[in-house]
Amino acid sequence: MGKLLLFSTVLCAALATVVCAATSVSDHELVAKREYDDAYTQNSPDIYDEVVAMDEKQDDKNVKIFFRRGVSYVRWGRTVCPPKAEVVYVGRAAASHYSHKGGGANYQCVTLKPENFDFGPGTVDGSLIYGTEYEVGGNVPKALHTLQNNNVPCVVCYVATRSTKIMVPGTYKCPAKWTTEYYGFLMAGHHGHHRSSFECVDKTPEKADGGQADENGALFYFVEPRCGSLPCPPYDQQKEMTCAVCTR
Repeated sequence: MGKLLLFSTVLCAALATVVCAATSVSDHELVAKREYDDAYTQNSPDIYDEVVAMDEKQDDKNVKIFFRRGVSYVRWGRTVCPPKAEVVYVGRAAASHYSHKGGGANYQCVTLKPENFDFGPGTVDGSLIYGTEYEVGGNVPKALHTLQNNNVPCVVCYVATRSTKIMVPGTYKCPAKWTTEYYGFLMAGHHGHHRSSFECVDKTPEKADGGQADENGALFYFVEPRCGSLPCPPYDQQKEMTCAVCTR
């Protein structure tokens, strides 16, 4: 019992935000639970993970730590989330104009239900954001060629049972012990335009409403590697790079 209390003291010092209390159950179990906002807890009471650390004697004494999990990500090019993922909202891919020197350098999944504060009449003409179009070129499979100049949709997805996510450029396979949320093509702005971010666009992309207007605001191009500092093989500069979004 003395070792258990000493262990609980060390645990409380290491986890400053966790509330520790010894229970009176027969196995002298110690339960630690992180404090959360009441409203959030009531809305999602079942989203917890349990980590069990056994006492050094490996007997029936143990410590349980409960903490909330969950991770979100953007699925570029689609309006639906994979199985077991929850749709947070559906939007449109948007970014700075490909020819502008300033503005943001990354793509955004903007909501389709914008709300604004009363800012007064007129514009300030500061930072500008534009919808994103596919720029796929002609040397692609026919199914992808039909995307040319179409608007890019996106959806923000939430997975309650996992806690971190990564985007792996260069492969459509996730590392061992990771779950594949979706995979597809690595895309970004053109190398001759101003810099943008690299995003993973779904392998079976959809077209957003708006048609092929060819407005050329923000643009998505396939990414090809260039040999040199990137080793070839395994890379091939005549093949478009793939990607995978993975969670764990």
